[in-house]
Amino acid sequence: MGTQATDAMTSGHQSDATFGDRLLRAAGRWPENTALVEVGRTVTYSALAEAACVVANRIVELPGARGGIVALLFESRGDALAAIAGVGLAGAAYVALDPGDPDARLRHILGDAAPLAIVAAEALVERAKSLAASGCPILTIDRDRPPAPANTFPRVDPTALATLIYTSASTGPPKGVMQTHRNLRFHSDVYARTLRIDESDRISLLYSMTFGAWIGDVLGALARGATLCAYDVRRQGARGLADWLDAQRITVLHAVPTVFREAMAGVAPERVFPHLRIVDLGGESALASDVELARRHSAPDSVFINQLGATEVVLIAQHPIARERDLADGPLPVGRCAQGVEVRIERDDGSEAACGETGEIVVLSAYASPGYWKRPDLDARAFEEVAARPGWRRYATGDLGRIDEHGDLCFLGRRGSRVKVRGFSVDLSEIERALSASPGVLRCAVVAKVGSFAPEVDRLVAHVVPAPDAVPDARSLRRRLSDTLPGYMLPSAYQFHAALPATASGKLDRRALEALPLPPPTAFEDDEPAGDLERAIAAIFAELLGRPRIGRHDDFFLAGGDSLRFAELAVRLRVGYGMLRTSDRDETTVAAIARRIGEHRATAGGTKSMPVLLPARATGKALPLFLVHGRLGQALVSPHFMQLIGDDQPLWSIQARGLDGRRAPHTSVEDMAEDYLREVSALRPPGTFALGALCAGAYVAVEMAHRMRAAGVAVPPLLLLDPPLGVESMDAAESTLLQRLRRRRAEGKITCDLDDPVYARAAVDVAQAFERAVRRHQPRRYDGPVFVLSSGSRLRRIGQEGLRLLYGGPLQCHEVAETHRQVLDVRNPAFAKGLRACLEAIRRSTAGSGPSGVPEAADPASGTA
Repeated sequence: MGTQATDAMTSGHQSDATFGDRLLRAAGRWPENTALVEVGRTVTYSALAEAACVVANRIVELPGARGGIVALLFESRGDALAAIAGVGLAGAAYVALDPGDPDARLRHILGDAAPLAIVAAEALVERAKSLAASGCPILTIDRDRPPAPANTFPRVDPTALATLIYTSASTGPPKGVMQTHRNLRFHSDVYARTLRIDESDRISLLYSMTFGAWIGDVLGALARGATLCAYDVRRQGARGLADWLDAQRITVLHAVPTVFREAMAGVAPERVFPHLRIVDLGGESALASDVELARRHSAPDSVFINQLGATEVVLIAQHPIARERDLADGPLPVGRCAQGVEVRIERDDGSEAACGETGEIVVLSAYASPGYWKRPDLDARAFEEVAARPGWRRYATGDLGRIDEHGDLCFLGRRGSRVKVRGFSVDLSEIERALSASPGVLRCAVVAKVGSFAPEVDRLVAHVVPAPDAVPDARSLRRRLSDTLPGYMLPSAYQFHAALPATASGKLDRRALEALPLPPPTAFEDDEPAGDLERAIAAIFAELLGRPRIGRHDDFFLAGGDSLRFAELAVRLRVGYGMLRTSDRDETTVAAIARRIGEHRATAGGTKSMPVLLPARATGKALPLFLVHGRLGQALVSPHFMQLIGDDQPLWSIQARGLDGRRAPHTSVEDMAEDYLREVSALRPPGTFALGALCAGAYVAVEMAHRMRAAGVAVPPLLLLDPPLGVESMDAAESTLLQRLRRRRAEGKITCDLDDPVYARAAVDVAQAFERAVRRHQPRRYDGPVFVLSSGSRLRRIGQEGLRLLYGGPLQCHEVAETHRQVLDVRNPAFAKGLRACLEAIRRSTAGSGPSGVPEAADPASGTA
């Protein structure tokens, strides 16, 4: 949408009351600025505003739209933001639904909020229909519908309801916390001022739209024309976050401390993110060690901020920590409140605690929540008006804290049965109610095991007294709870007792339960995995959980896993086995996962779906290398090659489309490059991996590199293993190809199933299609850095000058064998030496360049340039 269209759409609507109003103002001021970046998608402010107006058009047509509630069901952050803004423009309030939550929870929210409509992603329409009450319309973002001018939308009172955010409740089901437009604007402005956000910033968006922590990021960005960059920790894993920070040049990282620690765990000590000027942690207690971690990996002028918020009061306090300040071990202070928010620490009798004394954190503010949706009983306990200050409300947080000698607020954990789990406020009694309703449970209690310093939870432990005729089964209980509770509320350990400890008065002795040692992981190590697939899944479990042995009936969570490690497991399963949907509510034993993979494969006449990417080694601290297949289209899996690259080098092999016989092979190098780059970028952001290729796969790798450079991405040196120097025809007869495939398989370099006629036919078709594509291809000259390990026979055919016709940038060429077949021969020490030198140079090139700008080689004398 052009600037004139944006001006027309936003004219005549100067209010700044709602999220949508703020978006329209931003679109009028910065129409072509990038508002949002997420996987495979970049959205400008003008495009986001246009989509919001389309949603608003649909909402205003509904009876009772103004002042009503609209439910949203999206996985895409961009579509969710457009829908939230559109609902606000229409004068309605929104309630966000997390597609990852169980249906029972979503049905409760919908029943409680009683929305007048559900706006859903097209892919989630059928699920929305199954959840909705009878007669509730289901809408989508109709992108073909023209947006109306903003002056057709109603003016919205800033004190009107903006959203309901559902959180765990101490009594009854989840409760809806109400927030007004005025409150959201106030807290986001405070957030943006403290972080000094401007239009040059690129801000991480890690939080779900169902979680109040997103408010400062989104509204703060909109007020300043900054760019939001979305990353889904649940689907992409925390360990990939560090590389994503570099790829997206993130300037403001806002995360839960647990996620920050996990992201930095595999980062080399000397690695620095020079673009990262703010590390802002909240949702759990941050530690002095977190500050040291941030200082180690950020520029000298970067700022660390610790903050405390609550759904009822979006932002309570912020604490910028000077880089030179020495810090004591343990939880960090969360600082002081902005003008308009005040905090006091109260004793049990309601009197104010002295400096340094622990008590309940009570917030007084003109910008606190109006209360809980349809829950006057909860309102009466948590809120009250401040008589001496009209418009101010007092909110009892249920958190414990103290004011230190510097006047800073210190957060000391939850009070009573509420705890923080991965930044979510969870009431243990809600879990206990669900557990008590499970068959075979006579009595139960859930306790939180916390870390040595921080008050965040390490694990939730369920203590259960089974009924006399029940057989204790932790896996069955966990599966039962997953039908009603979100993943972060599921206990990861279960302990069975004849009776629960009691105090002298007969009440449950929670302190005695909390003092019990953490139960060992539930293990079935003696039940060996059955078959290659189960053994492969068990090996992944063992690596992620740090256990030497895993049995086929071991459950990932009960064996010691948590949500962050599960995210890594999901990435492995998605890439290695094509499991696009992996939920923490599914049965997560080795056998169950292997069974689902088998079911996923058993389609299209019994052939298994073959992914483009195969993880030869998914872990390691070195820059990951993605290796494009050669002329036969098969992924390289040679154990000898894996030994040569070293244990610290992650390697992903790229194989051709069509090897499963379920779809036609690509017919052009350009199509291959586009497809492979899309697959690799879904796993690793461009710029955070190195590209290599076997033989004629060099044409594909070079085309991929051209596309990344055109998108402004810095591409590390390419590693090309004996690439052809011009068009060299291959005998593409079927009998010849089958003979070559069988020889490669016997050498252990590939693993194709040539005994099955379906796969054998597909392998031949792929090789023939690749040969035709290479013959038609007109390669473009590449001026980026390139390392070549070549055979002498190929090198002599054209010479160095001919080589530079295709590779015009910094070039190093190492002659490592006489013939093409000898290059990867296990008896070839020259290849081993050259490969190690090139890999080391590629690693160094990501940190710096030589004096001439050519990436420094480990052994320049070993080759020619």
